[in-house]
This record gives sequence, C-alpha cells and structure tokens, in this order.
Amino acid sequence: MRYILAGHGNYARSIVDSCRMITGQVADFYPVAFTDEMSPEGVIAQYQSLVVAGDEVVIIVDFIGGTPCNAAFMLQADYPEIVIVSGLSLSLIIQLSIGLALDFAVNEARDNVQILKKIAVVEGEEEDE
Repeated sequence: MRYILAGHGNYARSIVDSCRMITGQVADFYPVAFTDEMSPEGVIAQYQSLVVAGDEVVIIVDFIGGTPCNAAFMLQADYPEIVIVSGLSLSLIIQLSIGLALDFAVNEARDNVQILKKIAVVEGEEEDE
C-alpha cells in the first residue's frame, strides 16, 4: 500500500517526521506539500509522480474542499482505483504505520479526537465520559 499524504504547507512532512520519531516506521508514506505558489495542476503532477502502476494508492488529505483534496479528486478521474481519505492526522498515520487496515485506522483516529475533561484519572475515581 502506498500512502500519499497531502496538506497545506509542511503539514504532511511534519506528520511523517513525527511518526518516524514515535514508531520508526514510515516506508510507505509520501508527503506532498501544497504551497502558496502552487496550482491544483502542480499538486496533481506531484501525485502522479508518486503513483506506481500496480500499487494500491491512498491519498490522505488534510481536509475536504481544500486544494490537496480537490486535486486528488481530479487525479481520481484518471485513476478510479485511488482511495481518498480526509482528516490527515498523526494519530491516523501512526495507526497505519503499525499495520492497521485503513478502515480500522480511520476509526481509531476518529476515536482519538475527544474533549478531555481531566488531565489524569486518579486511581479510585471514576472516569468522565
């Protein structure tokens, strides 16, 4: 599986670097940085340079509706087998790097987004839900 990670600025590269720091495993992650001077066509060109015939490709973008996402949809017109996921996060990439299947990793990352009411749970106290 080949994961293309795309976001605004250096977000995707930073996530890959942080994942390497935590897990040491980043072999299948390819970051793409969308910068101010780039056009959607420039993003598509970067995506195309990372697509390898025969590989399963997942493009994970920072959010729905941004240029990295829209460029992924444009690329998908030529490569309908490409899967697009929104919500690029360190939690998601860690889950994928340790071998979780995409659907499970997305669910785990989704579960990781919470409003935390306590800094720590003291032994003997009930946890807030």
